[in-house]
Amino acid sequence: MVNKWDLIEDKETNTIKQYTQKIKEAISPFTDVPILFISVLTKQRIFKAIETAVQVYENRQKKVVTRKLNDIMLPLIENYPHRPIRISM
Repeated sequence: MVNKWDLIEDKETNTIKQYTQKIKEAISPFTDVPILFISVLTKQRIFKAIETAVQVYENRQKKVVTRKLNDIMLPLIENYPHRPIRISM
């Protein structure tokens, strides 16, 4: 979540897309991370933040078969050997 979105001045139509792209580049190769722009002060997207947090929690409860995990992780490890990859359960 990106808080204090209300402080960004001169927002245009593509401002969120531009910020989202920069964040995605910074956290690459991870693509399944939800990115929300919120403002606690103006209560902008606060309920969406809660909904997303619940969805992330539910997704974390899912079990992944080891073979499937290996099939997904091996290409990532090969393509990004300089990046540490940590899996927490």
